[in-house]
Amino acid sequence: MNGDDISNWRAPIAATLEMARSMTAQNHYQGEWPRVLCVCSAGLLRSPTLAWVLSNPPYSCNTRAAGSHLEFGLVVVDQVLLNWAQVVVFANHENYERTVIDRKLALPGKVFVLNLPDRFAYRDQKLVDMIHAELAGAGFTKREGVCRPGDAVDALITKFSNRILELDGADMEQQEIPLILTEFVRELKKL
Repeated sequence: MNGDDISNWRAPIAATLEMARSMTAQNHYQGEWPRVLCVCSAGLLRSPTLAWVLSNPPYSCNTRAAGSHLEFGLVVVDQVLLNWAQVVVFANHENYERTVIDRKLALPGKVFVLNLPDRFAYRDQKLVDMIHAELAGAGFTKREGVCRPGDAVDALITKFSNRILELDGADMEQQEIPLILTEFVRELKKL
């Protein structure tokens, strides 16, 4: 078999695999969770940490992580992943440029470019804090419809339930629970 024969059978197989991945990406069992693709250089440290943050309250998104570098990305961002995503969050401008300018991949409607330096371990607390600050600074909020409206209520219920569970007998005698419930209702009305 010569080189041309190999090329002739690889292209149809690649196209079939891409079509299968595209169909899988549209699986309706993913539910109503917003689909967010997080992109850093290798898809190994910053973007998985970003995906972890965004998968938890108050965001509660369906997340994936990928790398923008073809040479060393563990899972490299491609058009199928971008088609899956409703929102893409890049760790920094270099990752955005590699994806959009260098590779000319099409992005979904909502794109956020953060400024996360590549010097942190996976889930490093400094990185997690920086991610929260960068997301807020970039305007990534549940109020913009990035995340399900019910998630804010769920997070509020969890917050106040935990406060009640932490009470000891003395606090209960001082009618702390009614005060907590009053505060809960006040915050609930703000949503």
